[in-house]
Amino acid sequence: SFVITAAIMQRAIRLISFDATGTLFRVKGGVGAVYSRLSSQFLPRPTRWKDEKEFGDEIQKRFLVAWKEMNKQHPAYGHPHISSYSWWGRVVKHTFADVGYNKDQLESAFPRMYDSLYHAFETGDHWEVFPEVRQVLTELTKEKGYKLGIISNFDSRLHKVISSLSLDQFFPRHDLVILSGEVGHEKPDSAIYGALLQAADLPASACLHVGDDITKDHKGARAVGMNTIIVDRNQPVSSEPLPNNTRESSSSSPSLSSSDPVVISNLTTLQNMLPNIRPNHDIRI
Repeated sequence: SFVITAAIMQRAIRLISFDATGTLFRVKGGVGAVYSRLSSQFLPRPTRWKDEKEFGDEIQKRFLVAWKEMNKQHPAYGHPHISSYSWWGRVVKHTFADVGYNKDQLESAFPRMYDSLYHAFETGDHWEVFPEVRQVLTELTKEKGYKLGIISNFDSRLHKVISSLSLDQFFPRHDLVILSGEVGHEKPDSAIYGALLQAADLPASACLHVGDDITKDHKGARAVGMNTIIVDRNQPVSSEPLPNNTRESSSSSPSLSSSDPVVISNLTTLQNMLPNIRPNHDIRI
């Protein structure tokens, strides 16, 4: 259990926002594997790649380079200057050119192939929800009374992804799903967090943001005064939150408003940290 000071502080939280990819769900097998599999319907694999897995790994590597370069030139998926469809088109074309397709191949097959790839990622077919997520979100909303939101560096397709994964029941307020591709600001920019606070009409101290990136999710949210928790799914599973990325138990109470991140291994720990805030509920500490 947690000491009383932490419990009293955490009773003030009314809204919990989540990062999306890496925190609630992830791409099945990785982007490279999906691109490799779906593109084979339109283009033969370049002859230098005999193994499908190696080809997928190369696509993944080239994709990350193309994505970072495009995001540097046109952050927030180009909003409002170019559409996310055009933004991703440039990334995908650059990716496939770099893995060995020539100009003629891409010109003939790319439009249909790209359209298929783009729309494939707005369904739940190529995403997987982390095992504990649905149970935790159910507990936080239906049992404990928290409002939930999302703050994600993603484009507008995320609304369809959430719906396809049957997570929209936990995020009924469209205005509390804040996406960089719709507001024109990316985490860790304070403006994207400010958009959530404005929509929720709550002070930052009443909000908790949960994500998997120290800079984007912890430092960004702390800069506007929000409480934070970092999910590190690579750390050993623990029943207690661990401050400062330590892997050993701590006798001190975790502070969600500290400049140092509180790190947990999965969302089940979050569920156990937060009290029931429904009216007239007898909070036991």
